[in-house]
Amino acid sequence: MLFFSNFNGSWDQYVDSFSSAIPDGLDLFWFLNIKYPKSIPMLSFHRYITANQIWTDHYYNAYPMATSNDVKSAKNVRDKLLPFIAATKLDQPAAFKKNYDALLLELQHDLGQMGPNPIVSLSAWAVEKRLADERKSTGGGSHGK
Repeated sequence: MLFFSNFNGSWDQYVDSFSSAIPDGLDLFWFLNIKYPKSIPMLSFHRYITANQIWTDHYYNAYPMATSNDVKSAKNVRDKLLPFIAATKLDQPAAFKKNYDALLLELQHDLGQMGPNPIVSLSAWAVEKRLADERKSTGGGSHGK
């Protein structure tokens, strides 16, 4: 089986997100694979993924500061804005403002500032806690990335 994916966070966040969010789905998907340990506990799942993954030598990201949802939102804004421009060229100021406010209301969930993803999240916290606990139990060192 070949599973291809990418993620806009750290490797640990990616693997832990899957383990936390859909452990039963992972187990159902991979249960026939040789030496699959189940997705929980996470440490054995991490070791399994590390032992079986193929690292890529190159990855291209056209929009490094954007998630896939950012790109979809930008496309939605563009798709709504272009017809709006054409439809409001001759509007009087009051009509334009009314139409503009309606457009903003419609697009409010697609408007935002792109930037680096915050490290402070439940997933990141869980990863850091797991790594700290692992370091304590093994006397230091990393987990073999």
